[in-house]
Amino acid sequence: MNNKEIGKFIKELRIKAGLSQKELADMIYVSREAVSKWETGKNMPTYDIILILADLFKVSVDEILLGEKKNSKTNKTEIIKSIYDDKIRLTKILITSIIFFALSFFIYYFFNSYDSVKVYLVRSSDSEIILNNGILVLTSEKIYFRLGNIIYTDKDKITGVEVYYDCNSDSRLLYSTDMIDDVLVIDYLGSGEYFEVENKNLKLNNLYMKLTLGDIEKTVKLSLENDYSNNHLFFKKSQRNFGKEVITKETSYENREFMERLKTKFERNEDNIYSYVIKDKGIEYNYIFYEGDLSRLNIEFKENNLSYMYKLMLDDSTAVYYVFDGNGQIDGDIFNFDLEKEPTTEQESKLINLIKKIDK
Repeated sequence: MNNKEIGKFIKELRIKAGLSQKELADMIYVSREAVSKWETGKNMPTYDIILILADLFKVSVDEILLGEKKNSKTNKTEIIKSIYDDKIRLTKILITSIIFFALSFFIYYFFNSYDSVKVYLVRSSDSEIILNNGILVLTSEKIYFRLGNIIYTDKDKITGVEVYYDCNSDSRLLYSTDMIDDVLVIDYLGSGEYFEVENKNLKLNNLYMKLTLGDIEKTVKLSLENDYSNNHLFFKKSQRNFGKEVITKETSYENREFMERLKTKFERNEDNIYSYVIKDKGIEYNYIFYEGDLSRLNIEFKENNLSYMYKLMLDDSTAVYYVFDGNGQIDGDIFNFDLEKEPTTEQESKLINLIKKIDK
């Protein structure tokens, strides 16, 4: 249907009938402006008005819709085809609009989601201090920060831990604790957050912690190592082929059962410290853990003028050992162990033997 052809045909019929636009408008109860818009092709009369016009001018509805009187070249099939073509055009416009809005949504979603999740590993700048399982996760809405386990030669002397984030010369205290335990901090972006984030990026050199060692305070700079970011258009599988990393905070059933069994053999002092001493072949082995934290076990002994210290973290099956002479630390390492399997390294074998001494 062509609005201009229909308007032109209505005008011809009106003039032929000797009517002005206002006279025609009054006869069919519409405004003169409505008639004018029909005749100029700006608007098209509704179907009920078309029926009235057809009866008034003694023509068929098909002829009004076609914009001319029927002749040998015009028939009902042409009118139906014209209506069908209009429907096809409207359908194409509708589909195009849907595609446009869908693409706009996906483009908006992509730019808001791309590179919106970043994972950092938290490291210590002090060679005497090791952070185990320290992690910071940055998303578009939240930040998750966990300092991890503090591994330090004189860990038993640590009486307090404070973690700070410097933001525009303002040191913001993330948390403070007198328990040397793992703490999870959740920060909500856009609500006076502790961390400073600009354009999905976090200032990486602004973290530090203060350790209270009796009357001494030790400040340690923390660094963030970028471990992961969702900045790939397509998912890429890791090329590493040496297995998968498993990080867990819950102590396994076997380790938990092991510590509960040992607890019955240990003596508790007034500070809720459990200790057990074994003498074997002239060497005194000291085993220590704390009430409320069965996942930590320290083993200390001296042999050949050297002092040995093992710190076991049973919640993630990790051990740290140190070796000291009269001048200080001369060796040390971190390794994993499994109480239920045969040891695979020399250090793991030594540790399992130490544990078996107490578990006899």
